[in-house]
Amino acid sequence: MKKLFSLLLLAAASLCVQAQVTNYSRWMAFLEDEAFVCQLSVPGAHDACASSFSGVLGSIYKSFAQTQSKSVEEMLPLGVRAFDLRPCVSADKLHINHGIATTSFDFDPVMQQLCNFVDANPSEFCIVIIRHETEGDNGSTAFADMLQKSLTAIADHLVDFRPNLTVGEARGKILFLSRNDYTPPIRGGRIVDLRDNRSDISEMLGGHCYGPESHRCPWWLQDHYEISDTNVKKKAIRDMLSRSAALAGGYSYTWVVNQTSGYSGSTSSAAAYQDNARACNQHMQQLLASGQYDGPAGIVLMDYAADGDGTGYYGLSLTHQLIDHNFRYVMSRQGDPIVQGSSLFVAPKGSDMMWEGKFLRKEGTSVVGPSRWFQADFDDSAWQTRHFPTASEGNAAPYYSLWNGTNNFIFVRREFYIDHDPETDTFKFYICHDDDFKAYLNGSPIATGTGYRSDYRVVNVSSSRLRYGRNVLAVQVQQKSGGAYFDCGMLLTEPTNPDALKQVPQEEDDDLTGQRQTIYNLAGQKVNGKSNKGPYIVGGKVVIF
Repeated sequence: MKKLFSLLLLAAASLCVQAQVTNYSRWMAFLEDEAFVCQLSVPGAHDACASSFSGVLGSIYKSFAQTQSKSVEEMLPLGVRAFDLRPCVSADKLHINHGIATTSFDFDPVMQQLCNFVDANPSEFCIVIIRHETEGDNGSTAFADMLQKSLTAIADHLVDFRPNLTVGEARGKILFLSRNDYTPPIRGGRIVDLRDNRSDISEMLGGHCYGPESHRCPWWLQDHYEISDTNVKKKAIRDMLSRSAALAGGYSYTWVVNQTSGYSGSTSSAAAYQDNARACNQHMQQLLASGQYDGPAGIVLMDYAADGDGTGYYGLSLTHQLIDHNFRYVMSRQGDPIVQGSSLFVAPKGSDMMWEGKFLRKEGTSVVGPSRWFQADFDDSAWQTRHFPTASEGNAAPYYSLWNGTNNFIFVRREFYIDHDPETDTFKFYICHDDDFKAYLNGSPIATGTGYRSDYRVVNVSSSRLRYGRNVLAVQVQQKSGGAYFDCGMLLTEPTNPDALKQVPQEEDDDLTGQRQTIYNLAGQKVNGKSNKGPYIVGGKVVIF
């Protein structure tokens, strides 16, 4: 006997009901696989290796450059998961500096420590953000090749950046993000357009991040580090927290770094970092404890991360507060329902949720796709898989896969699923295109258009064009001049059971095993026999099992 449990409000379907963290050394085990990494609150360490220093000037370096008391290896079991590292060239290796100050750590061994940790704790993942510390090597041109060599050696531990990267995809891996160019290929992601040391929130929101396939999205950074007034720094922290918390449950795929780190005065010193940590770590901890910010804090890079409260730095309190905070708000998750009023997107638009499709590109002003490419039974296994929307550089879309060049065509095939007979339903096809397009549904033409379209063209689609189970959208878009953009979606405007979008009565099913073969989740993915997650639409009802 299998029981189908009701979901109450569809809007609350993405609520992750989770136990309180009881083990901070493996706190990510309590997160849902489908949660987006950009929706998390992650404790991190600014200048993570600046805890001890080497060389004859080690004691002097410590007096002005120390930002931590614990090593990366010591922070990991205490819950810290994000690390700001500053490698530079030192002879035949990459060393980690803080400015001109040489720490006691080389880059490769620290990265290996992270690899060892995620190997031993596969529920966890780490985020590494690096910047070439040019003050330590006079901007050595050898850095680019040496960094790629180091990353290639641990490539199997690295996960590619994507705006909608999920916790499940990142587990057991390291998300490596560089603020500098280096010898291709990109390993992880590349952060660009950042504006450092700003205290005005309006000046902190211009950054971007992209991965190996140029999946580009906003990257917000609060890093006001030269602090003339601690109250200004605290306001910058609050302003960014207010912005990031508002992202809860949404699909902006905006990544946020909110740094409590910094120093007061005209020059840095260990004492200045300590004074700021006492003030700003506690301030962030109190903000989160207040219960006024029901949303992600982002990656919080702090000085004296995971230091106990007895030191006065509140590093451990803030670390644990950030971890606990993940379970106080609703996170958006891959596969959550996308609704418009009482209508359901059976194939969400990329502006609402990034979607995956098969992709073929051809150059030229007049080309055709492969024979029968738009038919539902066409074999597209040799085509590239790509996330959408896709757009040219500088396009206004907040996140996208990069579309380069002019005088080319793209051919896109997208699957989605309907769990019931669509005969009584009404559907609308949404498309935003630049330039001309032709669209097919299950092999039949449904819409064409020419020229640039900045908003979504909406086309009514007869229910006779759709099928129970698998459906295939096939779209050809031609790029002729200027910018490029493409996105599409399919809206079920009259669900078979509209009440399913509100509340579902509890019911039982004697034989769910056979039914599983025709159950699909709302991301359009067939549920396998081992799945025990939801929500799903079964017979017009939203359920989990």
